[in-house]
Amino acid sequence: MLLDSRHGEALAGNILELVCAISNRANIRIVLTTNKRSRPATEAALKERGITNVKLVDIKSLGCYKQLSRAKYIFTDVSLPMRFIKRPGQVIVNTWHGTPLKCLGRDVRDGIYAIGNVQRNLLFSDFILCQSEYMAEKIVSSYCLDGIYKGKILLGGYPRNSVFFDEKRAKANKQRLGLADKRVYVFMPTWRGDGGNRVNNDQTADLERYLKELDQKLTDDEVMLARLHPMTKASLDLTGFRHIKPLEGDVYSALAFADCLVTDYSSVFFDFAVTGRKIVLFTYDEEEYANGRGMYLSLDELPFPKVKNTDALISQLSSPKSYDDSAFIERFCKYESEDAAERLIGRVFDNKPMEREISLNDDGKENVLIFGGYMKRNGITASLVSLTEHLDLDRRRYFITYQQPVLRKYPMQAALLPEKAYPMPMCTKPQPTLAELAAQVLYYKLNFRPALALIERMLKRDRERFFGSVEFSQVVQFEGYGKDMMHLFRLFDCRRAVFVHNDMLKELKEKNIQHRLTLKKCYTEYDSVACVTEGMIPPVKAISGREDNITVVNNIHPYSSVAKRAEAPLSFDGDTEATVSQQELERLLDTVPIRLITIGRFSKEKGHDLLIDAFTRFHASHPDSLLIIIGGYGELYEQTLKLAKSSAAAERIVIIKSMSNPMPVLKRCGLFVLSSRHEALPVTIFEADTLHIPVVATDIPGVRDVMNKYGGVTVPTTSDGLLEGMEKHLRGETPTLDIDPEEYNRRALEQFEGLFG
Repeated sequence: MLLDSRHGEALAGNILELVCAISNRANIRIVLTTNKRSRPATEAALKERGITNVKLVDIKSLGCYKQLSRAKYIFTDVSLPMRFIKRPGQVIVNTWHGTPLKCLGRDVRDGIYAIGNVQRNLLFSDFILCQSEYMAEKIVSSYCLDGIYKGKILLGGYPRNSVFFDEKRAKANKQRLGLADKRVYVFMPTWRGDGGNRVNNDQTADLERYLKELDQKLTDDEVMLARLHPMTKASLDLTGFRHIKPLEGDVYSALAFADCLVTDYSSVFFDFAVTGRKIVLFTYDEEEYANGRGMYLSLDELPFPKVKNTDALISQLSSPKSYDDSAFIERFCKYESEDAAERLIGRVFDNKPMEREISLNDDGKENVLIFGGYMKRNGITASLVSLTEHLDLDRRRYFITYQQPVLRKYPMQAALLPEKAYPMPMCTKPQPTLAELAAQVLYYKLNFRPALALIERMLKRDRERFFGSVEFSQVVQFEGYGKDMMHLFRLFDCRRAVFVHNDMLKELKEKNIQHRLTLKKCYTEYDSVACVTEGMIPPVKAISGREDNITVVNNIHPYSSVAKRAEAPLSFDGDTEATVSQQELERLLDTVPIRLITIGRFSKEKGHDLLIDAFTRFHASHPDSLLIIIGGYGELYEQTLKLAKSSAAAERIVIIKSMSNPMPVLKRCGLFVLSSRHEALPVTIFEADTLHIPVVATDIPGVRDVMNKYGGVTVPTTSDGLLEGMEKHLRGETPTLDIDPEEYNRRALEQFEGLFG
């Protein structure tokens, strides 16, 4: 069996107690993860407990991966490596590492994008240990396990908390540390660095000041043992303190004899409360901390006294416990016991039932997986968000998957999805072997068809790694791009649909992001090929040679969300790049009477070069005009900037690289210009229509269908054509589109439902 404690960083808590308990059993070979930095402390902890039958492996070594693949039983208190795939017959137990006070998983808005590895680890666990019904509820909801987790949630005590029931051991530990005649307080503040584990120097300085004040106010018969985060400890030296000492080693051995726990927002108080001893919350930065990280419980709901300064803290330390925590203990600690480790081991090895076990009931709902790709700030993402906002999310469970590493730069993109659309990120990119890497080159670069078999082997492995424990009735490759991703979702054993958002014949000609053999195979083998407009059907048919699986599924008209976003004040994001300041943009929108706008990524098919050339000539005749181009991303951003700066109308061309909410800008413009060389059904047309902004669009398949049907104006796909459209606008010949958004969306949803057979 293999046990992993905190990714090998430290042998402590639940895993330490489980190692001790399991080491007494015969016929079990114990392997324990560690690393170079933590190995000496791990060896010391094992020696202290008299354990000799344990093999240590570095968690990043090949040896560890071998042990992970061979182990019959695996215990972890966090998550296993991203490359790990559970093999048949393995039994995995996740003890987690504490009852959550602070938000977890998808409840942390800027962390939704990154829940993939923890989520999949929980899903393939046979047992998840929870201290209380409350904890089980938070684990299930925050990682979207309801209805799809097939294992057992075990309600039981934490093995690490058995120390609180052993008074003899606690007394011996206190004696060993030379504290027998002292009143002992344990101070465990929460880590206050950022997500990148960088120290917040201001907060460290505050903590140091408070500790110095406490050190002066504590008496000689009092000792405060401080357990600081390693990063804080490195920048805050406690050597010169008289009454405050660093707490090294197993913190729970010290908590067992502590007279009082002092913490702030750490979940350690859920454990310590079972002792019935005093807990004081030192929350000197409560407002600042709460604003940065949500909490499931208000501190006012807790029975423990809160203090804001050292005088109040000293007063609480010197006074007896005067609050009633019986209801708290009943809610959060009722399953704790001195034999918690033995009970868990008995359940896993000997099938002895725990006091209470929870199975998540199958409610009969279908599970649908939708691939959103990179979730970049583009029209495809906007279409996906609009779709999920309009689906009946109670009828089926919709899981949205995407490539998690790409969202690290734009973490809030995943937060755009409605609450009932569950995130299920793919935590890494595909992981090829050397042979599979060679096969990718042979197939995608040289069109060597036999190499596809090796690529499919890789993708089937990834399918198992990311989604293996979940059964889906339908998968939807919504992005419609990505060579490997087109094949990955083709390989599912259920109904499969792939969307087409662009003219792929032209994409194949102009770009290197698609592959004709891949498109042909996928358009042939997917059960449904969903074109967002009828104009996309001929290119798909030309690629696949098959017509019976082609259907039309229009993009949703996002009228309600667009109207709401348009009411927000104009605001640049922290990472917005623009050729003018926000204040200057406001001034231009207020003072320039003729305001033209386009929104679309900086890519050749968007025709920004044609638009800039047309506007340059338009501006020569109409100097009171303004052009705004809002992109998002794209390989031609720098080139577009150069074109704009070299234009004779440069002072009236505004380029904005990225802006999460461009609606307040769109609302204040007079004409939306779609200058695309090819396009399927851009959401931006509907956004302009929602805000009653007339649209001039190039006469291209897909766009032509919408414009002709709803009374829009199309022009030739040339600079002259776009100039003609601008002049038509001045003559009042560009009416707004005549779309009934509710009827349009009703039909679009019917089309989407058609994918389910």
